[in-house]
Amino acid sequence: MDNEEKSIKINIFGRIARLFINQFQLSILVILLILSVGLLGFSNLPKESLPEFEFPEIIIQTAFPGASPEDVEALVTKKIENKVKDLEDIDTLNSETGFGISLVNATFLDSVDIDRKKIELDNALREISFTDGVGNPESFVLSTADFLPLMNISVAGDYDLPQLTNIANDIKDEIEGVKGIDSVTINGEVSREIEVVLDELKMMKYGIDYNQIRDAIQVNNFDAPLGELPLNGVRYNLRVDESYTSLSDIENTFIKEGVYIKDVAQVVEGLAPVDSYNRTFIRGLNEEALPSLFLTVNREVNSDVIGTSLAVKELLEESKGTLYTDDVTVNVSNDLAVNVDNDLGKIESSAWSGLLVVIVVLFLFIGLRESLIVSISIPLSLLGTLGILNLFNLTFNTFVVLGLIVALGLLVDNSIIVMENIDRLHRKEYSIFEAAFYGTNQVAFPVTSATMTTLAAFFPLAILPGVLGNFVSPIAITIMITVSVSLFVSLAITPSLSAKILAGRQIKLNKRVRVVGGTIVVALLSYIAFRGVGSIWITIIMVSLFTVMMFLRTMYVSEKGLEETRLTERYSRFIWWIVIKKRRGTLVLAIGFLALLVSFGTFFTGILKVAFFPVNEPTSLALSVDTAGGRTLEETDEVVRDIEDKLYEIDTITQFNSTVGGNEIDFATISIELDTETLSGFENRNLVESALENVPGAVINIQGIASGPPVGKPIEIGIYGEDLAVSNEFASEVYSRINAIDGVYNVESSVTDGVPQLVVDIDEGKALTYGLTPIQMTNQLRGELNGIKAATLKRADEEVDIVLRKDLTAVDTVEKVENFFIAGPTGNMFTLSSFADIEEVSGISGISRKEGERVITISADLREGYNVNDVVNQIKSIYPENTLPQGIEIKFAGDVEGIEQNFGNLLQSMILAVFLVFIILTLQFKSIGQPFIILTTLPMGFIGVIWGLVLTGNEFGFYAFMGLVALIGIAVNDAIVLIEYINYLRKQGKDVADAIKEAGRTRLNPVLATTLTTISGVLRLAFKEAY
Repeated sequence: MDNEEKSIKINIFGRIARLFINQFQLSILVILLILSVGLLGFSNLPKESLPEFEFPEIIIQTAFPGASPEDVEALVTKKIENKVKDLEDIDTLNSETGFGISLVNATFLDSVDIDRKKIELDNALREISFTDGVGNPESFVLSTADFLPLMNISVAGDYDLPQLTNIANDIKDEIEGVKGIDSVTINGEVSREIEVVLDELKMMKYGIDYNQIRDAIQVNNFDAPLGELPLNGVRYNLRVDESYTSLSDIENTFIKEGVYIKDVAQVVEGLAPVDSYNRTFIRGLNEEALPSLFLTVNREVNSDVIGTSLAVKELLEESKGTLYTDDVTVNVSNDLAVNVDNDLGKIESSAWSGLLVVIVVLFLFIGLRESLIVSISIPLSLLGTLGILNLFNLTFNTFVVLGLIVALGLLVDNSIIVMENIDRLHRKEYSIFEAAFYGTNQVAFPVTSATMTTLAAFFPLAILPGVLGNFVSPIAITIMITVSVSLFVSLAITPSLSAKILAGRQIKLNKRVRVVGGTIVVALLSYIAFRGVGSIWITIIMVSLFTVMMFLRTMYVSEKGLEETRLTERYSRFIWWIVIKKRRGTLVLAIGFLALLVSFGTFFTGILKVAFFPVNEPTSLALSVDTAGGRTLEETDEVVRDIEDKLYEIDTITQFNSTVGGNEIDFATISIELDTETLSGFENRNLVESALENVPGAVINIQGIASGPPVGKPIEIGIYGEDLAVSNEFASEVYSRINAIDGVYNVESSVTDGVPQLVVDIDEGKALTYGLTPIQMTNQLRGELNGIKAATLKRADEEVDIVLRKDLTAVDTVEKVENFFIAGPTGNMFTLSSFADIEEVSGISGISRKEGERVITISADLREGYNVNDVVNQIKSIYPENTLPQGIEIKFAGDVEGIEQNFGNLLQSMILAVFLVFIILTLQFKSIGQPFIILTTLPMGFIGVIWGLVLTGNEFGFYAFMGLVALIGIAVNDAIVLIEYINYLRKQGKDVADAIKEAGRTRLNPVLATTLTTISGVLRLAFKEAY
């Protein structure tokens, strides 16, 4: 018996292995502990689709009712931008200004405490002095929860809006009491309002103006405490209550001597003006869309999506007959739990399939008992990881499961190397206990080093900054935890189980039983693993491949494994033939270098396309409907009803929710749920596109909603210029040119025709002769158009606003606007035409600004099979820089910007990973040259990645680049084990060529096994959708 292995110094890992080998009960206790902690940790992990985090962005929303985009920009947006831009750590400052609304987006550096920064920003906003009529700015930190509400609930029925509002509010109150729910908002609800409709002719008769009426209502409607007074031993609270309790109280409000509200106005109670319509259609429940209200349900951060959603749906079911009657339809749509369940289900299915394939590969390369021992490391490592994830405040989401799948192929590598070395020594007539101990001791350091290089490769991804890092880091952290747990299992549990299980007598089966039985088992496991991956041919090919391999393995390879086969012997001779002559080795290196150059040439020749994110199949659709500026709400509704009529005819639309109006009454949105089992998401979208191709009076944009991180459109072009007229004209030309490019669809412009404007040009000189200033006139006109809230009437169960409003029903021409009355300081009334001219001009829908510059954004989607870089280059060729109009600049964003920024971050991560791996290898081998030899495996791995993508028709994108970074820690592992054994043989006295030949022969089996298990872990995922 060769005692070379016994001469190796016993290291700390060997001592650990000896402890577990000698104390098998300890191994059982540790296994039970890992299983318990893992199962408990998994049950406590919240289930969700995407990681939850806050973006370093703060949105500032400010309302300015009735103001045009130009006025909102000048009086609100610019003031906020000028104040916010001076804050420290600000990265970018963008804004969107629309009709009556300003949205400013302040993005800060990734390193800031965003909650502390919000306090600083709010303090700065308080210092801004706004024009009368501008609401208080509201700010909130943007988070992933803003993109992903838990669910939407529609409340529909043959009821009027006040009744539906009451029902919706009752449901809202109950849902907000469910554990895990953060808030519920209602869209489309109506409120009651008391209108004081003013008669201007009577106001002129009595010399009364708006301010006097408003002041009279406010002065006569109050409730005030006076204090406390003890009387006859009893302490009383004194208060004055002059609050309005009825309409007659308002009508009899005193304005001045002999004049009351009822003398100059009509007081009526009704509904507040409606600015939106909502409808819901559910196939099989109703023939057409019914009036409805929408409830948006938001959950608390890191709450369990599936459990919380189930609790809400159970509440809705139990509330039928109490909160709402049977003739009210309460329907859940856009249920995040369904998407989470589907996403996790698909990926968990890939994980289980990967597990089966790994087991099959183990059967192919090591014995049955040995493969079962190694297979035990899989559930132990995965459950150990799930138990630890809670410590890192991670949830069980799609990215964590992706990390587990990638780790599937890696976590058995260590156990395979340990098991193979134990088996090799056992065949050299070591006792099984000696083989387990000395075999583990011999490979412990190279196995640990290989694990450290894997951790080093994923570490840069784990600390990747920014939004990209928030999505990527869960994958990297999960892999790092899993591989670390697998190292412990391989060095402690695997040798202990080997010493116990392999000590027993092995049952000898005749060759026929082994061939037939092994082939059938592998065929069955392969079929289970690859069924349903897509094409039936993929399943047939993969099952046939593994079945044939198992047949050949059992038929022609002895129980000693590949080490004793002619294949191994020929491989070792071939390696010896190369290294024995220097010029042969030089030729091999030259061929490898040439292959690397040719591979990278695929990027420059266009053979390998580059795209940031792949196009995924949509599971639902979001329609935006933009009608001509100036339409009334009713006219917009007519257009939407035409669209709804066409959607009824598409059988694969299961339901849709329509919202007409809102912030813009000439705009509408329709969210559509699809039957993706009958037709694919792409086919459904094509059907909807065809049906809505020619809807008169509407520009319709159809956006597919798919699983995965929220991403923008792949093509995005910014047209910068301060002159709105010039920019808008040029943007219209660009829009038309892009719309004509093959493969481009859903072209959108951030600016469209807005509401036509009547510009009131005040002659300040004339106004002053009447004792009026432009600001006084502006405030009066705004009040006449939008109404002025004067007070609130309090009732037992509600509060109703009291609003002063001019009767505008008869105002239908510009001339009647010119005859609006303006009250002078003495109460005298003057027509607007006395000191102002009115001009009709065209309006725009909004104004976008980036870093203080006006910009119009043209964005578009790409159909399958088209590459974003090709389209962008085509656009650049149409508009060279020297041909742009004066004052216009074009900047490209979308995927182009994403590739530049995020690929740069990933490239930095790759360089850091290589550097860390090099440091670890240098420390292990105490050499500079040998780490460089090991790192030569990286270019070879890159060659495989590039041609793998080319041959499978995939593009080089974010996920491929991330995989390339991860490959750094994987590709070097086999080389580490090989070089370590070559060094060992050299110490035993062999020359370089013989040591390389022997190491190649001895290590071929574990190298092939670890490589194929790594591939097998993610093999099924490679046949699935890109995300």
